[in-house]
Amino acid sequence: MQQRGKWKEQLRGSLEQRGESMPLQPILELCADRRVWIENHRGVRKYTQQEIWVAVPYGFLQIQGQGLKICRMEGSMLVITGRIEHIHIHKEG
Repeated sequence: MQQRGKWKEQLRGSLEQRGESMPLQPILELCADRRVWIENHRGVRKYTQQEIWVAVPYGFLQIQGQGLKICRMEGSMLVITGRIEHIHIHKEG
């Protein structure tokens, strides 16, 4: 029984750390292969139904898939829907 309580504490600790991020670094949340939510981006550089390039502080995120669509963009928050097949991180410098 003591093991079970220890496991719960470890899980709680890891979930609490999940919400912590470095200031102004991009935050990505992927929902299956159908939606990606990006916060703290610096704009969209390329936009097609197969590929979207999003600028972030350290370079670019390249999202590839089918039927991609920007369904919401407010301030530094962006939501992309469609069939997401790949997300690549391209670092500059």
